[in-house]
Amino acid sequence: PDMRTTTSRHARAHTLAAPLLGLLLVAPTSAQESGAPDDPPSPPVVENTSAMDPEVVTLLGERVAAVAAAPGDAKAWEDLGLAYEANTIWSLAEEAYSGLLGINGDEAQWLYRRGVVRFKIGDLEGALADLASAANTYKNTPVVQAWHADLLRMMGELEAAEAGWRQAIQAEEKQDPRIEWPQSRVGLAMTLLDLERPAEAEELCRRALELNPGYAHAAFILGRALRDLDRTEEAEVAFARAGDAFPSFPPDPHQTRLDDAARGFSRRMMDIENLIQDRKST
Repeated sequence: PDMRTTTSRHARAHTLAAPLLGLLLVAPTSAQESGAPDDPPSPPVVENTSAMDPEVVTLLGERVAAVAAAPGDAKAWEDLGLAYEANTIWSLAEEAYSGLLGINGDEAQWLYRRGVVRFKIGDLEGALADLASAANTYKNTPVVQAWHADLLRMMGELEAAEAGWRQAIQAEEKQDPRIEWPQSRVGLAMTLLDLERPAEAEELCRRALELNPGYAHAAFILGRALRDLDRTEEAEVAFARAGDAFPSFPPDPHQTRLDDAARGFSRRMMDIENLIQDRKST
């Protein structure tokens, strides 16, 4: 799907965190202070790269330079935002996506991406606004519906979350070929547990495990459902099967570009995670 949002941002100070994860102090350079109001914003940049992986520094330098050379080029802004996001520099990814949206207007795929990174920096209200808009446009894109539904669940909007997860599952029928993603069924099961409907949650988790027997989070949520149904021994078996369980989402249409932009530590961690997931699914 082709998806982009409308916000032009002034710069903010950002927090210095673990350098290998790329959460670094950044300079207040998002908007041109002296330019005309309609001028494209300047690209957000990392102020201190001394502790960063050289591969990440090189990539970001190239992509910042591309935006600086052609600040009205939407593709350059896309590549910059994806590079920041892929290397876990969430706050600058948000600024880059906002710059892109300011140039290109409301394109929902970039509202979706900005919503994801806003969620990761803790701006839940901003994330919800972006993801709701994207979900309204991309009703047949399961991962967009899943992100929106999961955030609604976290914010206690359980009925809306249930509807969102059901839309994610319904969207699978529109795929070519038709697909069933276990992640969406487990997301709906989590919401149903919050709504005190464990029997329905159990059924969904069992279907998810039929689709992917190695999906540990499905086993964990199944254990929760069985425990809520007072089937303690069965629950313990499911929890033992789960081991280290983490939720995930259906495939992301931007994942190839994000993978291509990952460097250094982020790239190595992605490769390790993919290897683990591949082994769990076999």
